[in-house]
Amino acid sequence: MENSVLRVGVSVWDYMKPECVSTSRGCSPGPELEIIYLAAQMMNLSIEFVLSNEKGCGIRKRTPDSSYWTSLMGMLARNEIDITGNICYLMQERLQSFNASTPIWISNQAFLIKKPIPPSVRFKAEAPFHWKAWLLVLFCMFCCVLIWSFYHLFCAGNSRAALNSFHDAWDIFLQFKTPPRSMFWLCNILFFVTLKIYYTSYIRVSLLYPAVVQRPFKNIVELADLMERGEYRLMHYHQPKRIIFEFCPPEICLKLQSAIEKHGIHHVSDSSPKKLLQTLIDNDQLVLISNHISLEFYLSKFPKREKLWLITDTMYPQLNCYFWNPSFVRKKEFDNVLTIMSTFKMNVLKRYVDSTMTDDSKQQFLRAEVSSYDQLSLTHAKHLFIEFGVAVLFSTAVFALETLLEQWVTAVLSFRYQFNLKLS
Repeated sequence: MENSVLRVGVSVWDYMKPECVSTSRGCSPGPELEIIYLAAQMMNLSIEFVLSNEKGCGIRKRTPDSSYWTSLMGMLARNEIDITGNICYLMQERLQSFNASTPIWISNQAFLIKKPIPPSVRFKAEAPFHWKAWLLVLFCMFCCVLIWSFYHLFCAGNSRAALNSFHDAWDIFLQFKTPPRSMFWLCNILFFVTLKIYYTSYIRVSLLYPAVVQRPFKNIVELADLMERGEYRLMHYHQPKRIIFEFCPPEICLKLQSAIEKHGIHHVSDSSPKKLLQTLIDNDQLVLISNHISLEFYLSKFPKREKLWLITDTMYPQLNCYFWNPSFVRKKEFDNVLTIMSTFKMNVLKRYVDSTMTDDSKQQFLRAEVSSYDQLSLTHAKHLFIEFGVAVLFSTAVFALETLLEQWVTAVLSFRYQFNLKLS
């Protein structure tokens, strides 16, 4: 490095444009280059951009004979640049070979998936008044009486307790047999408890209507379980062997690596944000892992962002820094300048990332589409009155039949008695 020239390595992506730095073209260089350009101006340095042919910040690639760094880290290792123009994740492996600046942004780990389509639901206001509901209550009562009768017959040593309990329950319901007093208490308690449970559930559902679709996972731990079962696959522009997980517990990172070996990844050769997000929309089971700031930046520039779901993992924050060689002469001075620029860094980020544009993608849950439903009216209670009327008619018919039968038997016996008297 010459005293007045700062060699900046750049791995170009859609929203990073070195040609827009210090020009009047009316375009934006991107937040990363804008920050480093201002820092260079404050240090009276001119910038020389060195472009990388590889994607990303770079990782250590190992071979049987040796290991080497790729992309920007490789350029640092070969002393082709003084500092990275891209802001890179602060990873332990990188710190072993290079120095990092004060964190430019501290962001939580985040995931991007395609929004599931909530099912269209219809609220049935007449549900508790449906005839099936009342039949269910009566059926539960009958089963309870059956169990009660079986228990008492079995305890009494009845060898045919199962069959006799059914006959007893049937006779009690048809009033052919006088039920024990405890039976009235049992039926009343069961009837009101069943109604309470049924209507309480109904009221709870009505208050929470329409039903919501919860997030499939909340953090990297839950995502690892889903990936291990094959429900989600990682989407990445690197090959599986070059993917490293650091922002997770060691056992979870091993589980993620195992899931990749078992189910593979969805490799995307084009690393542009538009291509990545469009690929997510075209596939239901893909997940993109990055930091919240980057994903929000991608979404704010993507026209179909309402179809994607941004899930933030609050367990593991990610630090994003510039990297330079340990031999970089002005590293302390440059780091001090970046520290002084703390307010400016956040203002630059706000200019490029409009958080209000991504509100639809950051919801905690999705609501189902609400279809129209019929208003509750008296006609919805007709089944209750029909069943009550049938019960009254059945009871009246049984009572009338028993009365007529009794009168007929009395008349027959009286006739026979008088006939016998005449014969005698």
